[in-house]
Order: sequence, then structure tokens, then C-alpha cells
Amino acid sequence: MKLAIQVLDRAFDILERVAAAPETPRSLGEIADQTKLHPATCARILKDLVARGYVEQIAHKKGYILGPLAYALSAKGAYRRDLSNICELPLSSLAKKAGQSVILTVLSQGRRIVICELDSGSNWQIQDQPAQTFDPYQTATGRLLLAFMEDDHLTDFIQNRGLPGSCWPEIQSESQLRKTLEKIRNDGSFILSKSSEIVGLAWPIQQRGQVIAAMGIPLPSSQLTRETRATVLSAMKETAQAIEKKLN
Repeated sequence: MKLAIQVLDRAFDILERVAAAPETPRSLGEIADQTKLHPATCARILKDLVARGYVEQIAHKKGYILGPLAYALSAKGAYRRDLSNICELPLSSLAKKAGQSVILTVLSQGRRIVICELDSGSNWQIQDQPAQTFDPYQTATGRLLLAFMEDDHLTDFIQNRGLPGSCWPEIQSESQLRKTLEKIRNDGSFILSKSSEIVGLAWPIQQRGQVIAAMGIPLPSSQLTRETRATVLSAMKETAQAIEKKLN
């Protein structure tokens, strides 16, 4: 049983690496190196994935891309479509007010997942796409969701993921991480400077008193005056309240 689970883990590792750039051929050596697998082991698993249609080999020694069965799985519907349906109109209104793109994210199995995104164009429509996953430490919505995670789940997350390291260099210990997350939770929102040019704003969405998702808006740092920040956060708060009325 343990061996079977190990094989599954390795197969998923390979699929995730290939899916990161589904149409860009990746060589056996590249995939093996990224997944830290012996090339022979990697080749055996790839052979099975190709046979099942989840990975496609372009030609001998030319690399692998994502196969048709993987696309067929995602075609069954967007991840958490039930939640994105409820959020669509409120998030559309928020995108118009902010003049920026808006994302809706959740935490699952220690990963921050983007379940829908509204661009800042004129359509204001949710863009269905395969779920994008990120390390929660790297983003404003990820850190916000961690801040509202139940303590035992947070303990498990830290044990499995470890400390942020370069993702969040200000955090040097678990106690410091917990204190910082507690402050984020008490503040009720979070602002992260992703770079010198972009700032991420995040606001939680609750259902029956439990945070189940987070909205995120990226803003050019040049536009983030105190007044703009207050205006956007106020709009995010109103949007969250509108969504929570539908959820509860």
C-alpha cells in the first residue's frame, strides 16, 4: 500500500510539472530533475501516463506535453463553480469600482487555488480556466487564508510546508509566523507589496462564521495612496458582505 501511494505521489508530481506549461515540451531529463526522480523511474511513470492519455509524447526524445485526458478532466467544469457562480455579480461590480482585475481564491491541501478571475476589461466576465495553484506564503490572499486557518490545520500546514524562507524573509521562526498571522486575522484584511510596482490587497469571505475564500486585487503601487487604499478596501468589504448574504 505504501509503495502504491508513493507511485501515485510521483505520478502527480510529474503531471503538475507538465501542466505548469501544458503546451511546452519538457524532456525526460528536465522532468526527472524537477521532480527529483531517477530518470529510469520517471520514464516508467511517463510511459504509463502516455498510455492512459494524460501525457503526450511529441516524438522520440522531443519531450512531453499535457495529454487529452487531462484536458477532459478539467472540461468537466471549473473547480468550485458553485462558489464562483454566487460570487460572479458582486465581484463584477467590485472589478468595475476598482478598475483592476479581481481574483477569488481558496486553500486546499496546503495550496492557494485561484478558482476564478475577472479581468479589468470591458466584459467583466469570470474567466474559467484550469485552477492555478500557488504557495500560500507568496501571496496576499494566501497569507490571509492562512491567518484564518484553524489552529490544528495550521500546525499541520507548518509541519508539512515548513517556514516561508525566501517567500517571506521577514519570518524567521514559527512563533513569529503565528504572531504575524494573528495580527493579519485581527486586522481582517491584508496588504502585500509583491514588488516595487505591484501591491496585493486581500479580503476574506465567510460562511457561517468561517472564512472559506479570499478576494484579491493587485494595484499599481503608484496608485496606492492612503485614500485609494481605504476606498478599495471599503469596496472589498461591501462585496464580501453581499456574497456572505448569499452564502448564509
